[in-house]
Amino acid sequence: MQIKFKRPISLLLSNGKRISASLTDISMEKIGVIYRLPIKHDAVLIAKFSLPIADHVYNIKMEVKAMNNHLQTDQYHTLLHITKIPEENKKILLQFIQTRPGGVNHAA
Repeated sequence: MQIKFKRPISLLLSNGKRISASLTDISMEKIGVIYRLPIKHDAVLIAKFSLPIADHVYNIKMEVKAMNNHLQTDQYHTLLHITKIPEENKKILLQFIQTRPGGVNHAA
């Protein structure tokens, strides 16, 4: 289940360049980002962002792979497949998704 969620995200490219983008949606398998340029298909990146749960903010780091780009007005929406995520970050991500509207355990 993809949860709509806007947050700044930092992406580290394989050439060492760091770009700042906007996280738009998130699930246990993939994340969506908005950036001014397309991200090369199959590019492997390190994604860093924070997730607020209750009164705490958790820093998340994961490896992702660019799947596709769609031009939206003057920016690109890119889906990034999660390829590696530390177990602790995976638990935090699951907890975050479950507590969001539309999440698995969220009461409507």
